[in-house]
Amino acid sequence: MTPPDLDLLSRREFSRLVSLLTRRLGTHHLAVAEDAVQEAFGAAVRVWGTQTPPRNPGAWLYQAAWRRAIDHLRRESPNIPLDDWTADPAAPSRDPLAETADAELQLILLCCHPSLSPDSQVALTLRVAAGFSIPEIARLLGAADDAIDQRLLRARRRLRARTDLLEYPDTDLRRRGLVALDVIYAMFSEGYASATAPLGLRRELCAEALRLALGLSNHPDTKSGEAQALVALCAFQASRLDRRFDDHGGFRSLRHQDRSEWDASLIALGFRSLGGSTGGTLSRFHLEAEIAACHAAAGRYEDTDWHRIVELYDLLVGRWARPTLLLSRAVALGERDGPAAGLAALLATADAIGHTPLFFAAIADAMERLGDHDGARHRYQEALALAPAPAIARVLEARLAALPG
Repeated sequence: MTPPDLDLLSRREFSRLVSLLTRRLGTHHLAVAEDAVQEAFGAAVRVWGTQTPPRNPGAWLYQAAWRRAIDHLRRESPNIPLDDWTADPAAPSRDPLAETADAELQLILLCCHPSLSPDSQVALTLRVAAGFSIPEIARLLGAADDAIDQRLLRARRRLRARTDLLEYPDTDLRRRGLVALDVIYAMFSEGYASATAPLGLRRELCAEALRLALGLSNHPDTKSGEAQALVALCAFQASRLDRRFDDHGGFRSLRHQDRSEWDASLIALGFRSLGGSTGGTLSRFHLEAEIAACHAAAGRYEDTDWHRIVELYDLLVGRWARPTLLLSRAVALGERDGPAAGLAALLATADAIGHTPLFFAAIADAMERLGDHDGARHRYQEALALAPAPAIARVLEARLAALPG
């Protein structure tokens, strides 16, 4: 039997295992659950490489983590009875991970406890509920690895001192749910355009983020227009996930995707969720979902309503002037008003956007459309030097090779 892909298994199941153990041990033992799951994966590396791998890797990992958690608790508090914790957690033939949806949402809401700072809430949720590594969290939050490590340590200590972590009024639960939406979108964004995955894509992370967003939008205490809008946004973007790459692993832009191959069921989910998101606070998820809806509604790239998209980006950058939004607005402006207008917008906001591969690629595209092939070549080369994934690099190389001269 071929050993399971432990890296993929870890990304899929780390948070689920932590959720199960935390629910069983108590929320104040979150750190114990984390350590036990990490040790279980370490044991799997050693054991599965020399023995026949288990038929049910999830159940094996759960039981291994459970035993290690009990060992931790015995060492920490040898005088406390552990009778309630030492029963067999799951029969070997049963997969305990199939019943974890509520536990995972509970874990996310725990990590968004209001006693933690907003930065700590996001970092802890990404680490515990999404299974992100320290370097991945540091990159997403623009901080050093050591700073993230210390932030997580302080958050765990604060939570460990509480025994009422999941006893909160409905208003507090709603507030936690809104913080959780930001974290879930960060998960989806990393999966949709990963800087670490070989193809720049982590499908399992996108699927998990969409599932969690649906869970929050359906939960009676956390459902909101913002949650519905996030479901819509993730569904629209996920509908074209697999069409973003060709058969050779090269990246396809929206202009070059076959829209008949987009996932119609996800598009339908997007429109239903967007329609149900009205009546509350207008969030960035609403505006970004509307932009995604404009793309989903266009049968061809040429039919895209760029006027509406620019209007939506104007609203977005007026409230949240983030580099990625400024870049996307400039590109949309170039589609509406022509490449010269797009190039001018890019150059005008260069300092705010930052010198990233997407920034240089957008400038190169505008220059190429304007006939400045030497300028485009230089910018494509700058983008290529910074390309985060091979799939993006292959596209840039192809664009370079296609330039005249």
